[in-house]
Amino acid sequence: MCGIVAALDWTGNASTDQVQRALSALRHRGPDGTGLWCSPGGHATLGHARLSIIDLPSGAQPISNESDQIHIIVNGEFYGFERIRHSLEACGHRFKTKSDSEILLHLYEDFGVECLHHLCGEFAFVLWDERTHTLFAARDRFGIKPLFFSSTAESIYFASEIKALHALGIAPAWDEQGFFEKLVLHSPVDGRTVFRGVSELPPAHYLLARDGHLTQHCYWDFDFPGESETSVHVSDDDYAAQLAELLSSAVQTRMRSDVPVACYLSGGIDSGSVLGLMSRHTSTPVNAFCLSFSDPAYDESSFAAETATHCNARLHFVPVTQADLARYLPDAVWHAETLFTHSHCVSKFMLSRAAHEAGFPVVLTGDGADEVFAGYPAFVCDSIREESPAQPSAGAFFDRLGYLPAWHEAQDRVLDALKDVLPLTFQRELIRNQFLDSLDIPRQLHNRSRVDQSLYLFNKSVLPGHVLTVVGDRLDMANSIEARLPFLDHHVVEFSRHLPKSQKIRGGAEKFIVRKAMRGIVPAALCGRRKRALHAPPFLLTAGPLNELMQDTLRGSTLGAIPFLDKRATLCLLDSAMTSEPKRSAWLEIPLMAILTACLLSKKFRL
Repeated sequence: MCGIVAALDWTGNASTDQVQRALSALRHRGPDGTGLWCSPGGHATLGHARLSIIDLPSGAQPISNESDQIHIIVNGEFYGFERIRHSLEACGHRFKTKSDSEILLHLYEDFGVECLHHLCGEFAFVLWDERTHTLFAARDRFGIKPLFFSSTAESIYFASEIKALHALGIAPAWDEQGFFEKLVLHSPVDGRTVFRGVSELPPAHYLLARDGHLTQHCYWDFDFPGESETSVHVSDDDYAAQLAELLSSAVQTRMRSDVPVACYLSGGIDSGSVLGLMSRHTSTPVNAFCLSFSDPAYDESSFAAETATHCNARLHFVPVTQADLARYLPDAVWHAETLFTHSHCVSKFMLSRAAHEAGFPVVLTGDGADEVFAGYPAFVCDSIREESPAQPSAGAFFDRLGYLPAWHEAQDRVLDALKDVLPLTFQRELIRNQFLDSLDIPRQLHNRSRVDQSLYLFNKSVLPGHVLTVVGDRLDMANSIEARLPFLDHHVVEFSRHLPKSQKIRGGAEKFIVRKAMRGIVPAALCGRRKRALHAPPFLLTAGPLNELMQDTLRGSTLGAIPFLDKRATLCLLDSAMTSEPKRSAWLEIPLMAILTACLLSKKFRL
């Protein structure tokens, strides 16, 4: 897991000095060394900041093929690379390293852009083909690893993080529309970001740049089957056995590393399943890291301890206080480069920091299970409503799909609270329509169950824009931690998409098949425990350091410098939240945290 930077200049003036400065901005992603390569004609420069995981002695990048005509920089991991390497060697390819990344070079030689279909893993990469002066960049199927770019008439720059693009000369400034889209969808439409002139390559897409022209292409999608498609009846036991085998394989391949591997553990079945399967693939106790809070309503450490004991794991508690959240929030925002909606994002920063300090560069996580197997209560709500007559409604989702996903109803509550702070009233439906326009509705949404529709929409917005960003890659890599996600192995996901709805939600309970498949692997009580959202306590509106940070920031000068936020309306919202009953105050933390982190972004990046 690393940081990558690429500069492509059509005039032949690509600068190695600029790329080196950009790599310095990514040192947290790759503290173990840097590498540079510049094409002979000066058209392309590739830079790599390395976090050494596989092939510690000789896996430095950029890497070139046998003829030195094709060059790559890769952020991430390709799983099962040994098997692919052996088949490539049998076809006559010669390898310079033992790194997993090098298979990309030779797959590209044989298959061109179709090489993407041979890759399994979490990755973002840039490849330069000197023979045709073509740049080829791509991201993994779900957007686990980031890749940003900015283009002008003469050049195009790529980087793992936006701060590296700023180091390349892209002036930091707000993108007002991107800001609105982030609040409405969690993930701006068509790769937009909250920074002007900076785009993000969408998940499951690749980009080609040649002769000053850029084109983007989608190479994978969820492809849920239509309700009219017949399927062979499979018993619950058979479905569960298939999932257990697939997930066990995904965990085992992600334990392949030349450095120590640990896992994150909460009180839920997702991370518990990962720990249980890890324990079956090693003879030594797995090290597990768990957040702990003083508020019992939010603390899951006793449940985590129960799972750790069952799996004979070595459990490390990471206590989190309000003072900790206030201390680390500004740094976490700088690393995430986007808005937060809850202080739990900061606790995730602390979790990865603890794993780093304990000497574990690689962790496995349970992230993605809820998005694959319908684990959130909102999906249960969608399932229940599908069985009853539709309620009259209005808006983009109802007009075009016949219903409003339950997870968007919660978002509407947040947007309603912000109606006086920024002009979102008309923007809300406009943005949702733009989002739906960006999707292939006839192919991906028509004639699907409401649960599968809701999963698809969620996984096109919240999954890459929030789950895999501010509680995923960005705050793990902030502390040089490579996080691996077995539930987002594409073989697991492709299995899940063909499951009947009853295998995901049954009897009003979520993730039925996961609970059945993991019996005996996790404690019996864990299989029956309902989903519980993992959040830090609502510290923002409680007297203490985090509240003081918010009060000082929102009542200071930074908020007034953000032209599209109304300071007076913001302070009215803040005063209202401070005097509201606890339940209302708790959800008002979401819009207030978004405004607070906007101020911190503005200050950190001098927007």
